[in-house]
Amino acid sequence: MGILFLILALLSSLSVALVLRWSEERSHNRLAVIATNYVSAALLALAFGSSEPGILPAPAFLLGVGLGFLFLAGFLVFGAALLRQGMAASVTMGRISLVIPVGAAMIFFKESPSVGELTALALVLVVIWVWEGGRNWPAPILLLLFFIFGLTNLLMKILTVYFPGVSGNHFLAVVFGTALAVSTGVRWLRRVPLNKNEFQGGLILGVPNFFSAYFLVRSLERLPAYVVFPVIDVGVIVLSALAGILLFGERQERRKWFCLLLAVAALFLLGLSSQRV
Repeated sequence: MGILFLILALLSSLSVALVLRWSEERSHNRLAVIATNYVSAALLALAFGSSEPGILPAPAFLLGVGLGFLFLAGFLVFGAALLRQGMAASVTMGRISLVIPVGAAMIFFKESPSVGELTALALVLVVIWVWEGGRNWPAPILLLLFFIFGLTNLLMKILTVYFPGVSGNHFLAVVFGTALAVSTGVRWLRRVPLNKNEFQGGLILGVPNFFSAYFLVRSLERLPAYVVFPVIDVGVIVLSALAGILLFGERQERRKWFCLLLAVAALFLLGLSSQRV
């Protein structure tokens, strides 16, 4: 079951990137779409958690509020990066942020990857270096994306470690509800209008956004972080790069094709390891 949740988390995360890029291509107002996306995401979390008993303890509630702010920040930065840096570069830098939660899991939660898994993680680091030409730091917006996504995933891991008995759907309702309240407030203060197309696009975006978080939590409950995050993140890198080429006409340099091959190799190693856990 853990492998199934892992695959569904990967496909949901890919869908988020594709829907957001589709929205950016149509020049939808980013804040309006993102604020609306939390409506459907929060409603789905409430619907899935309606039959689950229990109340979130105060620390878990505060963790959910903090994640709500990070979710909103991540979406805004990701949307801007898609427009400025392209789909492949944005998704790659966002996804290789896996080194933050995976490193923390090994240091603080005593998860012990095998030689093959360590090799896969090393390949991911090579992807980071080669993707940007091996000379310069990535663009500032990509670095910001890296740290926001990494911290977000680390907090999701903390949820499954320190609050194993809480309802994941109740927790996600707090996360998405917070993000909805904050994004709506920001949109109101900035007097950002909301038209029909942006409203519909936001509602569509909220569906894969909810399921990406839902299946991520389910995967982390059953599999170690050093398998979950790399499989999802490297898988999304490969699939989104191909989608950028096929759907949005993006071109990739030769060295970036080399990066994608390394990413596939890392995914293969991690896929093998996921079969043994």
